[in-house]
Amino acid sequence: MVLPPVNDALLAQLKDFGFKEVVARRCLLKNPDKSVEELTEWLFTHGEDAGMDAPIPLVSPTSLLAPKFKLRPSESQHEFTVVGYAPSLVA
Repeated sequence: MVLPPVNDALLAQLKDFGFKEVVARRCLLKNPDKSVEELTEWLFTHGEDAGMDAPIPLVSPTSLLAPKFKLRPSESQHEFTVVGYAPSLVA
């Protein structure tokens, strides 16, 4: 079991700013697409929220290889409808 991955460079920056690793890591997990400035602002607002310094649950390394989305059984590649095009024009 491993910790969920985060941006290591941003994690290092947040730790350099004095944030605990677990709090910085949780921030990155909740805000994966933010800049260091946005992350810092978020931490100043939410860094002391209940549970922020609780241990982060470990994940299976194989779960990191799984696709991020799944098609429902009724959605195969061949069943998508293109809106605005005549069926004869859609291959």
